[in-house]
Amino acid sequence: MKETVFYIVISIKTASGFEKISQFFIGDDKESVTDLFSTLKGDEDFDDANILLLELMEKKGTLPVNMRLIRCSLEELGDNCKLIIKHIFTHYNLKKP
Repeated sequence: MKETVFYIVISIKTASGFEKISQFFIGDDKESVTDLFSTLKGDEDFDDANILLLELMEKKGTLPVNMRLIRCSLEELGDNCKLIIKHIFTHYNLKKP
């Protein structure tokens, strides 16, 4: 059976399009990562003014699938990174053996 993992990609808008600037592995529990992404600050509505994007990705084997996408401000990105890091810490240090 192929392993399923979840991660968040952060991209910034450039003159040539969106460029990936960061990626966080956030675990393998779909319910947990979906709950995390739902708590992140941002908006699902898009327009030409969008500069920062967060994508929740699911990877089954070698196939990545975009699950959800939000845009956010720089201030919201800072808050979101704190939430993501807290989730990662919990995943690696407090998960059941």
